Amino acid sequence: MERAMGIEPTSSAWKAEVLPLNYARTRTMLPNSLFYSQYTTYFLIVNFLLLAFFHLVIIITIGGGGRIRTYEG
Repeated sequence: MERAMGIEPTSSAWKAEVLPLNYARTRTMLPNSLFYSQYTTYFLIVNFLLLAFFHLVIIITIGGGGRIRTYEG
């Protein structure tokens, strides 16, 4: 019985011809994605520390004026 060609790939396409390309691409992209994830982590930590520092500077600079204001009616 002969099988008609349609959308489905041939059986050889499901075997070794396709797999090495997929695995090779994954391996070559891994160091780049690892670099970007380390860079992103470093970037987030630095931004957090800078924000915390500037927040402290603003609080110290503005302050509360040194007086306690109370109202007695």
